[in-house]
Amino acid sequence: MGGKIATAFCAAALLSIPATSFAATWPKTAYRSCGTLWREIGIPEHINAVNRDTTFLCYKRFALRHDNVTRTPEWVIERLKKSQLERDRKRPSKSFVVEHLIPKRGRASSGDYTKPKANLVRGHMAPSEDFRSSLADMKASFVYTNSVPQIGDKFNGATWGTLEDEVRNAVKKRGDVYIITGPVHRIGSGRAHSISAADGGCGNKIDLEGPEEAFICKSHNATPQFCPKGVGVPIGVYKIVYDRAQAQTFAFLMSNAEHPTGLSADQARAHLDKHRVTVAAIESATGLKFFRTLAGEKQAKALHRCETETFWAPRP
Repeated sequence: MGGKIATAFCAAALLSIPATSFAATWPKTAYRSCGTLWREIGIPEHINAVNRDTTFLCYKRFALRHDNVTRTPEWVIERLKKSQLERDRKRPSKSFVVEHLIPKRGRASSGDYTKPKANLVRGHMAPSEDFRSSLADMKASFVYTNSVPQIGDKFNGATWGTLEDEVRNAVKKRGDVYIITGPVHRIGSGRAHSISAADGGCGNKIDLEGPEEAFICKSHNATPQFCPKGVGVPIGVYKIVYDRAQAQTFAFLMSNAEHPTGLSADQARAHLDKHRVTVAAIESATGLKFFRTLAGEKQAKALHRCETETFWAPRP
């Protein structure tokens, strides 16, 4: 893991801190090595953090908090600048690897993704193409702590990939942004969750409905039964972009389901615009609190305002 800044200190902390209090008691010094990725806007925190089994991990180009119950990240944060996208490097041919700084109970592995009932793939939260200024950094993103099970060809490889491309295009115009990406998991036993147009804050009604499988796991491959536990399959995925210079926030929330394919560039943007929400709506859906170090009016704007200005960069 050449791009990772985690050290033996992290491993020792994993062994010495009880899982139920990990999020609350992780020493502040553990955050310093990647503070430039989050310090201005703050680390997202779950409203019930003290009772959750999570692990914080710091990589060179992104940081995350990993949920050891769902075996997926709660959130992944990155800071992306225009200068980091100047090199047009192709996505490497690289397999995902297990992160051994995660306790064994919380690790996802390749076997979990083998032949699930739904068309599920390993979906990057911080995409490797964001790090194309360095091949090592691109490869470092291929880690299970940075992935969730996503519907493949008609979501991860289509609409979601388009959003990732459009974010990079926007960064080339805007210059310097923070990006936070993560899953929305099921509430109880339900596989669907709706957000009204009013609650979404941008006039869009969002219907989240995930695959039938709540979990995927290696043991599921050998039997037709569903996993009693394993890697949690989210019902949705969110992406938040904060423009530092303009103090503007753009947030997207999409169902982990099949989306239209074969769209023109304008149609694809229109489809993505239908999934814009406020950050407050994502907080409600996830239990996370964002932008915790932004002050007063700036924080309120980041959480509750739906920008009327277009997010999309002008096309060449």
